[in-house]
Amino acid sequence: MGEAEFYKRDLKRMEQQKDVKGLIDTLNHASNWEIRALAAEALGRIGGGKAEEALRKAQNDDKDLLVRIRAEEALEKITGIKGESAKQTIETDWRALLKSSAPSKTNRKSVYGNIDTSIK
Repeated sequence: MGEAEFYKRDLKRMEQQKDVKGLIDTLNHASNWEIRALAAEALGRIGGGKAEEALRKAQNDDKDLLVRIRAEEALEKITGIKGESAKQTIETDWRALLKSSAPSKTNRKSVYGNIDTSIK
């Protein structure tokens, strides 16, 4: 059994026991992003002030975008307030990636030369 499978089973147990401290520790320290995301989801189902505080920290600070999204979704469950920051970050990152990978006018000229695109 791999590390992820062990943690998944352990996360279910922690959620059933409403072990907010254990879930927060997992959210903050697990090396696997999927495990941190599952911990965030479990905290969202349990709720409470400590869970909300940990989820806000993960939403802002986790290195993995998918964990930040799961934390935001969990906060939505707890607070009833729809958040958009992580989803907006994805859109912004995606647009920046598209813009940076599109060839500039100068690059197009150097690659394609001066092609006459006028219709005759």
